[in-house]
Amino acid sequence: MQGTLAAAGRRRRLWPRVGAAAAGGVAAAAAAAYYFDPSVRRAVTFWARVGPIAGHYLYAQRRYASDPARQRAEYERLHGVYAPASLAVVLELRGLLVKFGQQLSSRPELVPHEYVRAFRSLQSEVPAEPAAAIVALVESELRRPIGELFARFDEQPCGAASIAQAHRARTPDGREVVVKVQLPHAAAHFAADLRGLRALVWLSQPEAMPLFDEFARQYVTELDFARERASLAAMHAALTPRFSSTVAVPAVDDERCSARILTMSFLPGEPLERSVRAALEAAGVDASRAGLRKFLEATDPAADAPVGASGRAPLARESRARAALERLVGMDALLWAYDLALRARALALGVLAACARAAAQLEVIPAARARDAALASARAASAVSVSRASALMRSLFDVYAFEIFEWGFFNSDPHPGNVLVLPDGRLGLIDYGQCKTLPLDVRLALAEVIVAVADGAADARVAAAFRRTGFRSEKDSDAFIAAIARIMLSRVDPALMRGKTRKALFASDRVAHFPPDLTSVWRAVALLRGSALSLRCNISPAERWRAHASALLASHARPGRVHGVELPSAVVGGDMAGDGSADEHPRPGAGAAGVLDGSRRLDR
Repeated sequence: MQGTLAAAGRRRRLWPRVGAAAAGGVAAAAAAAYYFDPSVRRAVTFWARVGPIAGHYLYAQRRYASDPARQRAEYERLHGVYAPASLAVVLELRGLLVKFGQQLSSRPELVPHEYVRAFRSLQSEVPAEPAAAIVALVESELRRPIGELFARFDEQPCGAASIAQAHRARTPDGREVVVKVQLPHAAAHFAADLRGLRALVWLSQPEAMPLFDEFARQYVTELDFARERASLAAMHAALTPRFSSTVAVPAVDDERCSARILTMSFLPGEPLERSVRAALEAAGVDASRAGLRKFLEATDPAADAPVGASGRAPLARESRARAALERLVGMDALLWAYDLALRARALALGVLAACARAAAQLEVIPAARARDAALASARAASAVSVSRASALMRSLFDVYAFEIFEWGFFNSDPHPGNVLVLPDGRLGLIDYGQCKTLPLDVRLALAEVIVAVADGAADARVAAAFRRTGFRSEKDSDAFIAAIARIMLSRVDPALMRGKTRKALFASDRVAHFPPDLTSVWRAVALLRGSALSLRCNISPAERWRAHASALLASHARPGRVHGVELPSAVVGGDMAGDGSADEHPRPGAGAAGVLDGSRRLDR
């Protein structure tokens, strides 16, 4: 009996030692993984920085769930506190977080103004890698000394982003070029960033997971510079003959390209949003989220009406007269006349304000009259700035109409940093790392939706067209499906900027399947429309693209060939399948292939 008790006592004393040893082993393994596996170290750093922020928002959401006004006030306070902190996390870790932040900065109708303002700097101001490391990488990739490759190579980058940075240079024959260099750690950081962001999106906006998954798939293609090189060459050949008066696309310098180096002609200019925003702010235009809502409500008096309440889009009902006038004299003629009238009015009011100012100094009229005249002149100048921004954005929408409907090959990443305003007034389009091929049947189905939405068709017609793209909802509600199509393709409704309206819509039904091909189109539309909104232009993609969509439906044009330019072989292949599978995108280079395999493992 005593022996049995003694054995039991020894076992009781042994278990704590075994537990301590096991805990020590786990801790040692975790420490080893942290110090020797960069992806583990990056994930730990990500959650150490982001976890407290996400936790604070979740706490506010649950604590004030019964008091929406108090919850909204607490959210506003948290936005002000954590927007700068979130930007600091992005700048510290870079990688995929930079691209994610760029996307958020282009959605002012959905993302809080504090975050839009903080993340806007990511469009052009990201910390750069040391010049010595970049020069060494260029020489290693191109197998020649930097002095032989370029007569001048600027060590200070002209742009830095999520996976690469760009340097201006001059070739020995005198051509000004930009050298885009893939950062050494870009591929290695992808898997860890993807894990962290996927978990964050799932916690905060689970309904946005399909969009995030497509975003992740498209990002992998940016690691493949051979693909981007082929895409850029094809875009230059296709867009230049048709849009040379309004846009410019860089030409590829094939002699100075490799798997991680892409050299192209230099386009002088500054980002579109920065250029126009400066003019708007100088004219006193409110750039805040509240100002954006006021702008939308002022320009769209029917926007607060419920979407699909009577079977038709409110925007379509109020624009019938305008649409009839557009068909009679032409959209471009109307816009030209409107812009001319604005400029004439601004000139007249400017002269009047100058005369009033002089008369006030001579005490001929009261000073208050001079101030009123100056205010009227400033408002007129603001209208001209908005008109100029609108003209530039319309040109950009027209380019995308050509790419999507006529060619079936488009850039799904038109964030504001990729669109420049050149000194001659044209738009410079850069960065073609996320180009997408759309099969003809997908384009035809999308064209039907565009025409139905632009025409203000009843819910049943819009929903039927949207179903033909492959879109499905859980309850198969015509009203819900039509509302989603209008949200995607109409002007932005200010009511949808309020969380209560969005919650009510998704409480009535939920998205069951969103076609993978259309996810890229929706992303491009969202970025284009977000950029337009930030410049005070509420553009309806459906109305702007209706003519192109109708032409496609009428002709069933042969896909893949425009002006004798075939789609590059590097971007076709499995991409035509469009089923969201791994074969949807061409095989990346060796470095990116391992990353893609890693992301598949994460999906499991």
